[in-house]
Amino acid sequence: MTNTDTRTHVDWLIDDAVCQFRLRGTEEVFGLRDGLIIGADASCDRVLSDPDGLVSKKHARTFLEFGQWAIADLKSKNGLRMDGVSRPKFPLYPGLEVGIGGLILVAE
Repeated sequence: MTNTDTRTHVDWLIDDAVCQFRLRGTEEVFGLRDGLIIGADASCDRVLSDPDGLVSKKHARTFLEFGQWAIADLKSKNGLRMDGVSRPKFPLYPGLEVGIGGLILVAE
């Protein structure tokens, strides 16, 4: 038997726009919008409950920048992490893990 399959290896790239966050390890998701405030305070657009108490009252804000979603720290005590690295703001792409306090949000 001979192999007549002439296909070559093709890498598939996901190029979908990010439209939501998922709380890692759960089915809990929430959509993005310009000016969405994320934090522990009840006045935030998206309230996060961190068992470690490391999410600030008003921790971060999402916004559109050059047609792409991004997130910025709002001078929180523990900052934002992009795949584990502390940064004041950064663009979002599919699969990115955003650390907020003791929680991880996955951009989808």
